[in-house]
Amino acid sequence: MMKKFVVLFVFFCCFSVINAETFLENLWKKAGEYDHSIYASSINVQHAMDLLKYKRAYYPFSLVSSLSNSFNDLYSDVTWYPASSTVRFSISQKLPGSLSISADVGYAVSRGVVDLFSDVNREAIGFIHNPSLSLSLSHGLHPFWTQGFSKDPQALLLEYSVEEQKTNKEIAEFGIFQTITYNYMQLRKYERQIKMMQQIIAVYDKNIQAMRESYTTGLCSMSDIWALENVRWDYFEDLSEYIDQKHIAYRALRYCCGEFSEDGYFDILPDAKCALYAENPNLSLIAIKKKQLDAQFVLNRQDNAPVLTFSGSFQEYTTLQKQFPTNYIDDKNYFDWSFTAAVDLSNLFSPNAKLIKKNYEYNNSLYSHEFSNYYERLKDNCSYYNSMMQLYKEQLEQATELCINRKKYMEEMKVLHNNGGCTVIDRLKAEYEYFSARCIVENNSDFLWYYTWLRTQENELSD
Repeated sequence: MMKKFVVLFVFFCCFSVINAETFLENLWKKAGEYDHSIYASSINVQHAMDLLKYKRAYYPFSLVSSLSNSFNDLYSDVTWYPASSTVRFSISQKLPGSLSISADVGYAVSRGVVDLFSDVNREAIGFIHNPSLSLSLSHGLHPFWTQGFSKDPQALLLEYSVEEQKTNKEIAEFGIFQTITYNYMQLRKYERQIKMMQQIIAVYDKNIQAMRESYTTGLCSMSDIWALENVRWDYFEDLSEYIDQKHIAYRALRYCCGEFSEDGYFDILPDAKCALYAENPNLSLIAIKKKQLDAQFVLNRQDNAPVLTFSGSFQEYTTLQKQFPTNYIDDKNYFDWSFTAAVDLSNLFSPNAKLIKKNYEYNNSLYSHEFSNYYERLKDNCSYYNSMMQLYKEQLEQATELCINRKKYMEEMKVLHNNGGCTVIDRLKAEYEYFSARCIVENNSDFLWYYTWLRTQENELSD
């Protein structure tokens, strides 16, 4: 049981280390929560998703009801009896493919006199009842399915808009992540440079102190001390510059990420061969714009095509006396119906169709040029990254060999110093040379990682 517990504990620890978030990844995460441009991009994505969710708004449903009454004083005894009264319900629905359906249901009542030769009073008033129904169907003659599209272009435009906003967010993120990564590399570099300068200045401080002691015994001249002090002040100027450069990098990180802990600058770096995005966001955006252009072109042609309309109406006329449904005025009803077919050909004679096609051709040419232009820049970037990777590989090999030799020299000087064969200044100088070699190795290793990481992000081109 104890052995099983130990195995599980070791597995958990290893899993935690493998999945631990590096310092740089934590900065990326903080930027995703802090940076305004990324936040604005997230809002745009949500807005596009809301438009897609409520895409039915582009095909509105209309329901209108009305009640109207009219009066006249032609007959004073029935002045306040409606001369006519109408109730009407109108329904219309737009559908994909330039289809529109409408229906109208009405019921009208108008008054009349049962016997024109008798006295007009309430009992002599009859009413004509007129129920009616009309239907209309309109359809464009060039819907999207006749243009090779299997899906409503309006819905596709909304879907592409979501893709576009997500890709814009990726572009905004990657721009910030690049800025963060570069400044993080600078921060690590100048932190090492600062430590190097602090160590060499400490060596010169001890050397100058020893020279001053030697000066009192006449073993050196004041000019020798001044020469060392001048070198020491040159190193201090370098230190001051490195501190300024570190502050600039730190301030840039603060601008992108907000507050963050300064512990862990020299944490391990993420896997340089891991791309942040499955596809290059900039190339993806151009492809999405091209798809939007195609869908908009189909939609414009659909909306600017001739329109065929079928309509029909049906009415019944029934004449009754006031005491409904008895006492017909003339004991008969009759029906009225009609059918209509119409074609609106005005779009055939409009220049819109030619303008739509020209606009499509111009924009399609622009996107093709933008794609080829960006692809060329992408190849140039990759060529540059490859050359820098090769350069830092070579430098890292040389620096590693230099570090090994200086470490060996430092250990020899420590042994020599312990045996009284050299001064403490000589030992400190050897320690500094080894430390500076280590910094060179680490800086070269960092920038080899950096250019490998940049090359990985341009993942549309193979090595």
